[in-house]
Amino acid sequence: MTGWLIPALAAGAVIVAGAVGYNLGGQSARAQLQTWRAQAEQAASAAQARERQIETQRNDDAQKIIDDAQKQRNEALAHAVAADKSADGLRQRLAALASAYQASIATAATGTGAGINGTDAIHMLSDVLERVERDGRSVAGYADQLKITGSACERQYDAVREAGQASP
Repeated sequence: MTGWLIPALAAGAVIVAGAVGYNLGGQSARAQLQTWRAQAEQAASAAQARERQIETQRNDDAQKIIDDAQKQRNEALAHAVAADKSADGLRQRLAALASAYQASIATAATGTGAGINGTDAIHMLSDVLERVERDGRSVAGYADQLKITGSACERQYDAVREAGQASP
């Protein structure tokens, strides 16, 4: 009876040892898997943080370009206001000169009508100069706006292009 008991106990011991070993190996594999998952999550988190930082830097750069363009626009508008004041002063001076010229012609007129023709020429010149100045101001304002917008667009494009070349 003991002949089969020893081999059965040995077989049982082998089975128990195998089960214990399998269980311990499974725990080791699970621990290894958990370690790899944690490392992968850390790497993903670091990559997301790096991408957020890059995006934040791009947004900051874009905002600086926008702020600079707005500053240039405000400066151009301030210069336009100053030019308008100067032009108003010149128009008033031209109107005063035209009035003085008309008054001097009226007092010196001999009745031949030359004074009226001279005054009409002064007024016509005044009107032409005023229209040229007004149209020139309009074109200059449009050109300033185009220059500022184009410059901001170029800087934004260059910043995005440089960022794209710097990315892996």
